[in-house]
Amino acid sequence: MAERWPSIPLGDIATVFDGPHATPKKTQDGPWYLSISSLRNGTVDLSESAHLSEDDYPRWVKRVTPQPGDTLFSYETRLGEAGHWDLNEPAALGRRMGLLRPNRERVDPRFLTYTYLGPHFQRLIESRKVQGATVERILIADLPKWPIPLPPLDVQRRIAGVLGNLDELIELNQRLAATLDEEVRLLGNHLMTSALPFERRPFSEIAEIQKGYSYKSAELVPDGKWLINLKNIGRDGSFQERGFKPLSGAPKASQVIENGDIVVSQTDLTQSRDVIARPVRIRRSGRIGELVASLDLVIVRPKHGVTREFLHAVLSQPEFREHALGYCNGTTVLHMGTKALPEYKAPVPDVSTIRAFSEQVSPLLEAADGLLDEARDLKRTRDELLPLLMSGQVSPGEVA
Repeated sequence: MAERWPSIPLGDIATVFDGPHATPKKTQDGPWYLSISSLRNGTVDLSESAHLSEDDYPRWVKRVTPQPGDTLFSYETRLGEAGHWDLNEPAALGRRMGLLRPNRERVDPRFLTYTYLGPHFQRLIESRKVQGATVERILIADLPKWPIPLPPLDVQRRIAGVLGNLDELIELNQRLAATLDEEVRLLGNHLMTSALPFERRPFSEIAEIQKGYSYKSAELVPDGKWLINLKNIGRDGSFQERGFKPLSGAPKASQVIENGDIVVSQTDLTQSRDVIARPVRIRRSGRIGELVASLDLVIVRPKHGVTREFLHAVLSQPEFREHALGYCNGTTVLHMGTKALPEYKAPVPDVSTIRAFSEQVSPLLEAADGLLDEARDLKRTRDELLPLLMSGQVSPGEVA
């Protein structure tokens, strides 16, 4: 049991580093500029990070350069989130991000990440967080003194092995699903750039365009419904099952998301305009509850003779994005004009071609959905096991 494991200060087994307190100019490529939004369930999702220039990079790693085996964490907002950094690539910590560098003679690097995510450390965060001027934070200077239970190194490695195997299966399923999504995208590109005869039609003739729900802050309380918002839209056009806002309001039935619906962002907070006008297919799980599109999004649904798969292919083309950006305005926050979608002259082939394309890609999308459902089940198993293993209630041998 955990009570038999000695409790030692975190600083005895890891060095704590603070990240920079400013933000560099972001670039399209170059070394990674990591974001606390990338920290997800013990991993680092680089689709939520950006880049900085080679010239700026040395200034941003003066304090510390992330190395494989480090644990990255958020010390302001998103408290409790952490990710294991296992890439040998140049990267810099983002704002509000800290780093734990393990002493490998005392602690297994992956075990340290799981310790951070475990119930003991999460309770410490909850009890020791302080209220800053605008957000809650934990004090970096105090972290080395925080006590943690530490089993022998061989036990640490066995625990990390059990949880790590589950994480590898989760990642494999997600990679396979992403490969299928990419195949669908390529098939859509092939269709839209083929020599087939196309008729140019206003997008409003082939799709219903539904504005999202305009909510009041008083409605953001749990009531079985969840708002899909910009936090659910990945920079790569993926649907992120996190960042939902609880909703107690009464949206119209047409503002409720159906499985397979396509949403398009009308607002963008990223400096590189990664999210605006990007179509995202919503893969809703029955475990999530009722999903409602927020006002930052519009739902597009096919009219007669058109399919969702075809609409996604149309909106994924660079031609549409270039058109939509011409309707955007704003500096810090980018907004897409309401006429961008209905006025787009979409290339539309005959009905039989659209139907054949959908029949070709639908099995691929269903297979990807199945892989992601399996990944969710594995995540749930891991999340249930993590506190039991980290507390000593279950031994690694009982799971293997």
